[in-house]
Amino acid sequence: MKNIKFSKVILGLAVTSAFVFANGDLKTLEKECENGVVKSCNLAGGQYYNGSFEAKQDYEKALKYFTKACEAKEDSEDKFSSCFQLGNMYFFDQGVEKNPKKAVELYKKACDGKEGYGCDGLAVAYYNGIGVKKDEVKATAMFRNYCDENNRVFSCNMFATIIENSDKQKALIYYKKACDIGKNDIKQLIVGKEVWQDSCNKYEILK
Repeated sequence: MKNIKFSKVILGLAVTSAFVFANGDLKTLEKECENGVVKSCNLAGGQYYNGSFEAKQDYEKALKYFTKACEAKEDSEDKFSSCFQLGNMYFFDQGVEKNPKKAVELYKKACDGKEGYGCDGLAVAYYNGIGVKKDEVKATAMFRNYCDENNRVFSCNMFATIIENSDKQKALIYYKKACDIGKNDIKQLIVGKEVWQDSCNKYEILK
């Protein structure tokens, strides 16, 4: 499918954009992280990943802080966000040896913690058979589920793309849903602007 080949771009953007507002004094964040503040670990990891604010890009340090957050005992949004970011690093060979199977495990952990990008990544892995046995039927159901239950622009777009040739009317519904979600979810719009625009364009073409 056309959009599947853009999965690396989409997931990579998720890492970059997730930390647009990851400011804060880096030394303070690192100290707080060492004292067990998961949010600070996540933000420090984000700064090192992007080379933003006070940090120079350093994948090894990003890996350290994302790992510390992801392995925290208490569940939180920051913990599962870090698990997703960590999964991307294993998926794209950033600061650690490429390990798709490990990446999928981390995407699943993030998704189980209701981190939407983790769910998107998990479905992409099944669709392409990367790190798991290829299962397009399962992946298609996952895309639909993440769209219906979690309002994921990416998953709505992917489900519509997959079924477009066989059921244009249903695809129209899901392209519209992706387009509408993006208008009301600034984070998803920033991260997946190309996918959102594609959804809106496809809706206009098919309606």
